[in-house]
Amino acid sequence: GYAAGLALQYNFPKILSLRSGAMFETKGTTAKAPFTDNAGNIISTGEIKYELGYLTVPLLLRATFGNKINVFVQGGPYWAALLSATFDIDPLPPTYDPVGDIKYQYEASDFGVSGGIGVSSIFNEMIVLSIEVRNNLGITDITKNTYEVKTRSLLFLAGVALSFGSRSETAK
Repeated sequence: GYAAGLALQYNFPKILSLRSGAMFETKGTTAKAPFTDNAGNIISTGEIKYELGYLTVPLLLRATFGNKINVFVQGGPYWAALLSATFDIDPLPPTYDPVGDIKYQYEASDFGVSGGIGVSSIFNEMIVLSIEVRNNLGITDITKNTYEVKTRSLLFLAGVALSFGSRSETAK
C-alpha cells in the first residue's frame, strides 16, 4: 500500500524529541483462492485482494545523533481509525455478486506499537530532508469474526520538514 501524512515534532534539549501526526495508510493482503460451484467442483482460481484504509496517529519518542547528517531511532504506540475496507476478486467468478465494502466486518480502530530508524540531513536553515523505515505492529484483533487478525505494515517514508527553531546543545 502507501502512506502519506503530516507530522509535528517537539525537540527537547540534546538528542530526544517527541513526534506525532496523522497519516493515511493502506494495509492489505492478497490471497489465491479456488472458486467452486454449488456441487463443490472447482470452476476457477482467482486472487482476492483486501485493502484497509486507516488514519494512523503515532506518538513516538525519537533519539537523534549527528550534526549535518543525523541518524535517528524512534518508537512508541500508535492508534488508527478504520476509514475504509474493501475487497476485489480477479477474475470475477461467473454468477458471483461481490460486496466490495466490508468495513462492517472490522473493528473501528487498531492499536499497536511502532518503531523505526532513519537518516535526515539539514538542507538549509529551515528545511530538513529525511528517509526512514518504520514498522507498525498491531496488537489488537481487528476483525469481528471468530478468527484473529492483527495488522502489520513496513513503511518506507521520505519527508521534507520545516524547522521553526534549533535544538539546544545544553539543557537550560
